[in-house]
Amino acid sequence: MIDEIFNDILTQIRLDSDQQDQSIIIKAFEFAKEAHKGQKRHSKEDYITHPLAVAKILVDLKQDEKVIAAALLHDTIEDCDVTDEDIEQSFDTEIAQLVKGVTNLGKIYFESKEEKQAENFRRMFIAMAKDIRVLIIKLADRLHNMRTLDHLPLHRKIKISVETMDIFAPLAHRLGMASFKWELEDLAFYYLQHSEYQEIKDAVAITRDDRESYIILIEEKIKDWLKNSNIKARVTGRPKHFYSIYKKLIEQNIEFDELLDKYGIRIIVDDSVKCYQTLGLVHSIYKPMEGRFKDYIAVPKLNGYQSLHTTVIGEKGKPVEIQIRSEEMHQISEYGIAAHWQYKNNQSSSKQPDPDFSWLRQIVDYQQSEKIEAKEFFSNLKLDLFMDEVFVYTPNGDLIKLPKESTPLDFAYKVHTEIGDHFRGAKVNGIIMPMQYQLKSGDRVEILTSRTSVPKVHWLDYTKTHHAKSNIRQFLKKKQKEESIKLGYEKINQYIAHNQLSKALFFSTNYLAKLQKKFHIKSFEECAIKISQGEITLHAIDLELFPEKKETMVSKTKIKRSSNSKKSASVLIVGLDSIDTKSGKCCKPLPGEEIKGYITKGAGVTIHRMDCKSLHYLSSKEPHRIIDAEWNVNQTGATNESVLQIIAWNRVGVLDEILQRLVELKININEIHTITINEKSLMKSTVHVDLKDLHQFNILKNKLLLMSDIVSIKRQ
Repeated sequence: MIDEIFNDILTQIRLDSDQQDQSIIIKAFEFAKEAHKGQKRHSKEDYITHPLAVAKILVDLKQDEKVIAAALLHDTIEDCDVTDEDIEQSFDTEIAQLVKGVTNLGKIYFESKEEKQAENFRRMFIAMAKDIRVLIIKLADRLHNMRTLDHLPLHRKIKISVETMDIFAPLAHRLGMASFKWELEDLAFYYLQHSEYQEIKDAVAITRDDRESYIILIEEKIKDWLKNSNIKARVTGRPKHFYSIYKKLIEQNIEFDELLDKYGIRIIVDDSVKCYQTLGLVHSIYKPMEGRFKDYIAVPKLNGYQSLHTTVIGEKGKPVEIQIRSEEMHQISEYGIAAHWQYKNNQSSSKQPDPDFSWLRQIVDYQQSEKIEAKEFFSNLKLDLFMDEVFVYTPNGDLIKLPKESTPLDFAYKVHTEIGDHFRGAKVNGIIMPMQYQLKSGDRVEILTSRTSVPKVHWLDYTKTHHAKSNIRQFLKKKQKEESIKLGYEKINQYIAHNQLSKALFFSTNYLAKLQKKFHIKSFEECAIKISQGEITLHAIDLELFPEKKETMVSKTKIKRSSNSKKSASVLIVGLDSIDTKSGKCCKPLPGEEIKGYITKGAGVTIHRMDCKSLHYLSSKEPHRIIDAEWNVNQTGATNESVLQIIAWNRVGVLDEILQRLVELKININEIHTITINEKSLMKSTVHVDLKDLHQFNILKNKLLLMSDIVSIKRQ
């Protein structure tokens, strides 16, 4: 059966092209079949059926032999005892790099599943930027997985569908692969909002007969006119996709019967000249609706899409949306960059513009340069992917493409970073407009600049594009660093003067070596930044230089002594014995974490974690009350209350499984609160537990993260 499927693929390849090196494809199939031998999918089918299906999708896209071979091999590194070196030796470097690019490389330990997911996407985008074919294979892989998703448990269906809707469908859109985008969206829509999906499906089914008969009526009339005008064309009805219908109903707040484009016609002709001739012919038959014409041939979309769109009043007064394009435009609109390469090698297609994929390089460059955290990464990524365009002009008439809802500030940064950084105002169509004005297609924009104007924090609220936001953040970070250094040096100099210290000693090479060893500070500038931001205190630095001051400082401070000097304390105060200590409620430190003590007025010493914000605040206000502390390694058995926040996919029994893990580790549970979030697809639990130390928490964390339902776990 498997061999028969593969032979069908080979037959299709021979029919499509006689230039493909089939020996590489045959070798890849045999290699993958042997590597996946004995492995099964959730459907109980042999695992090799999946890479075969992915290869078939790519054969339909008329991809070359190396892409098809990589598709057959794409899971061998991740799921089999195969390395990228093995593939390179058996095939070549190009195929090995494609397979490696598609493979999930998330084998490093991260703090949370969200961070791990972000890192996996970061790696995928880097691989995509090097070779866009990596994403084409990845999209084919995701498409087949979505087609066979029904065999997975519910929580995994939801998780994969969310990821598909948020990332992969928009990626397909940005690469111009409309057929992939529509199918991915409809499949994800089916699992994420099944009742809404069914409502749309039923509404479409009820009106199908009426709609099809009406479209046939329009088709026949247009065909007759085209034939009489000697224009060769294919005229077909345009299928409607359930998720696109649903989005329009929500966005426009209308009912299904009120949709303007329920009836769609697509006309495919020989070339762009015939497109415009056909447009004129259609408008001579049916009256066009005002404001419903778009010329994507003269001004293609960012993903290379070209077509003429017009909505006309058809028979019986019903609106009909008509798309007019050439055969080449149609293939590229359906299959995007994959079809673009097919035509690129055809000399007769030299007028076809290259799609603009600079957004992909920008995503990679900005994520690498800014070290953006997981949540911000996903936010920026979605911003770049969901991009409906507006087309605006410079004063010289140059066309600038921007996302919908972009502002003059976005325009300024698109033209040049320097112009954005010195933005003072903007004229739109000759009129001064506010910074938050949302640009519209056809606007002519002139940017006013000033050398004294620089980015402000509130500018971030008036920008839409990731490019503008990133440049603003970079400027603000640089400015903040300069101000932090200046403030830090001011504090150092004030402290030196107040305490009559030696400035030469404070800034000596020997002292810098001590700072490096104790506080991991590489320069005095870094020291100044950490002081200004409260990460370390001048008092702590002073005591490191003059350790004899510790005893003097403590002896001058009234602190409460323990009434039972023989009692074993969980925390030891450096240089002192028998002092009452208590954990700070703000950070609840655990044995194993770095700590400091804060001498309270008549109530002993409160212990804080080194990274506690309250400690940083107290250090800046009363540095003389901060004292070294360490955990008593001789005391065992004591526990400390900690508050855990656990976010998991909400399914029946998941909370029981979490509690079972706690019981297995003999961790006492004091209190638990659970709520549902994200339209009840996620569950957030706040759990009060008694923990012995940081090591026990890490064991618990790792044990919980092994559960596929757990999204994140952290201490509050």
